[in-house]
Amino acid sequence: MADRPSVITGLRIAEYLELHTDSRFDGARARLHLEKHLAMRLADADQRDDLLPTFQVWLQGCADTITLHPSGPQFLLPPPWYG
Repeated sequence: MADRPSVITGLRIAEYLELHTDSRFDGARARLHLEKHLAMRLADADQRDDLLPTFQVWLQGCADTITLHPSGPQFLLPPPWYG
């Protein structure tokens, strides 16, 4: 049995930053698509304060690359039936 190459899933921040000139990777466009076509919903930190501890841990690992908007994070959540 041949060794299978490892599969990389996800997109590292450094790779994402390289894509900023490609309109297919426009965050606002992507969010609208996910909300309209996949029933995902946008929530701010006040609406989902239960997510803040996990988000803060994630943010600490990316603090040198990401600047948090002054109004705080927004979370794109799966539809209620998903989970």
